[in-house]
Amino acid sequence: MRRTISIKTILPGIEKLWNETDKGDPKVKIAVLDGPVDLEHNSLKGSNIISIDETVNKNIRSPLGPFVSSLIFSNGGCEFEGVAPICSGIIKTIYHEGENGQLISCSQSDIAQGIIAALDYGVSIINISGGERLNKGEKIITPLKNALDRCEREGVLVIAATGNEGEDSIDVPANHPNVLAVGSINDQGEPSVFSNGNTDSAGQGIVAPGENITGAKPQADDDDDKALASGTSFSTALVSGVAGLLLSLQKAQGIPLDPLMIRKVLFNSVSPCAKESKYKCMIGRLDIEEAMHRTLNQCGNPMSPSGCQCQSKQHQAEILLPKEVIPL
Repeated sequence: MRRTISIKTILPGIEKLWNETDKGDPKVKIAVLDGPVDLEHNSLKGSNIISIDETVNKNIRSPLGPFVSSLIFSNGGCEFEGVAPICSGIIKTIYHEGENGQLISCSQSDIAQGIIAALDYGVSIINISGGERLNKGEKIITPLKNALDRCEREGVLVIAATGNEGEDSIDVPANHPNVLAVGSINDQGEPSVFSNGNTDSAGQGIVAPGENITGAKPQADDDDDKALASGTSFSTALVSGVAGLLLSLQKAQGIPLDPLMIRKVLFNSVSPCAKESKYKCMIGRLDIEEAMHRTLNQCGNPMSPSGCQCQSKQHQAEILLPKEVIPL
C-alpha cells in the first residue's frame, strides 16, 4: 500500500475554503478533458460526475484520466480526498487507449472538439492536461483558437498545463492568452525542474504543487488503487479544483458566478516562489487564503466597500510580464 499525502498537506488554506463552501457546490461544473475515466472507481463512487463520451470504456489501464479526475472529485473512497468533491464533473475523453493501455496522442482539433462538447453542458471551468509544443513559426490552429475565444465570450475559465519538458516554452493551449496556464512547484515552493515556462507567457499563469501528488490509478488485482506521481497535469487539476471552490464561494455569498473574475483573483492573489527561477515561477504560486479573501472582500462582491479593485500584491510589480498533442 502506497503512502498517502493529504490534500490538506500540499494545499495550505484548503480546509478554510472547504469550511466556507462545504467542499463545493454541485451547480459548479468542471469539465476534465483527458484520458478515459472509470466512473465506478473507488475514488469517484458517489461523486457528482458524468461522462459525455459516446462510448464508455470500463476496462481502463492508463492512469492519467483517473488520476487527474480524482484530484478534483474524489470523495475519500481511496483514503484521499479531492479538492472539490461536491462540484459536478463532466468527463470528456480526448486521449484514447492503445492495445496495451498506453494513451494515444490527440490533435489540436480533438481538444477543440472536446471544448465545444463541454460548453454544451454548461460548464464553468475546463481542465486540460495535454499540450503541443509548437516549433518556431507554428501557430495554434484556427478551430482551437475559435473554441478558446468562445470560452472567453461565454465566461468559461480554461485551465491548462504548461508542459513537462523543463524548457523555455509553454505548450498549446496553455500559451493562448485566454487560458490560465499552470506550472509545477515542489514541496519546498520552488519551481519543478520539469515544469515549462517562458517570459512571453509568464504573465498569464501561476504555479501549484505538482510533485509526489497522491491520486487514483486503475484498480488492479492488488487492490492498490492509488499512486504518487509528478507533473504539471496534476498542478493544473489542483488549481481547477480550487477555482471550482472559489466559484462555490461566490455562490454561497450571493455573488453571480464569474469564472473570469476567479481567473483574475488567482492571478492577483499569488505568493512568490521560495526560489525565483525567472519565468518558471510565472506570476507566482497559488495562495488559497489570499484568493478567498479577495473573492469575499474585493473582487465582484456587491457587499464589498465601494471602489475595491483586484490589484496585485505589491511584490508582483517587479515581475516582467510578458503535430500532436501529448498527455503531460
